[in-house]
Amino acid sequence: MDRPSGIDYWAPWFHWYYSPWQQSEIRDDHVTLKAVTLPKGIHEFVYYARATSVGDYFVAPAHVEESFFPEVFGRSDSGRFIVEP
Repeated sequence: MDRPSGIDYWAPWFHWYYSPWQQSEIRDDHVTLKAVTLPKGIHEFVYYARATSVGDYFVAPAHVEESFFPEVFGRSDSGRFIVEP
């Protein structure tokens, strides 16, 4: 597959893989995602976590906002999950 002109690096698999997230930061207590543009619709970020302690845990709601227009924002529901022995 030929590279498009002006592109120094061309990943041949990119034509079937797309992610709107230019940057992701995964911490112990939160995940931050950054996108330059995000089209209207539902977007999903999937990650895997390993439960290391038995217990009843609170899942904080997701929050999204525009960098330069914070009055444009969205939130998800909170939740909980239970880790049993």
